[in-house]
Amino acid sequence: MSQPLIRNALRLAAAGCLFAAGLVMLCLPIRSTRDHSPAALAVYFGGEGESPGVFYDRDFDFPTGYYYFEIPIWLLDLGLIGSSAALLVALSVATPGCDEQPVQGAV
Repeated sequence: MSQPLIRNALRLAAAGCLFAAGLVMLCLPIRSTRDHSPAALAVYFGGEGESPGVFYDRDFDFPTGYYYFEIPIWLLDLGLIGSSAALLVALSVATPGCDEQPVQGAV
């Protein structure tokens, strides 16, 4: 008997979050290569004719008045891994009796 669609969807979402967390951990290390301090991801919204962008572990200052925010890489990793764990818990709670075998024959 096939599993319900909700279980497959949650399993796919959890696998996607784990893949994203692994990709972020592989491509964006937590420690900076310059000075071994915690690295951050700066999201810049653009200003005065410049395009918005995302900068990993930037080593420059934005001019005064520019809008940006920084996300520590460890927080990004923690968020992705935490959402994967939450999806796996939701997977077990949403479909409690999925693995039961159907009764064969007359009841």
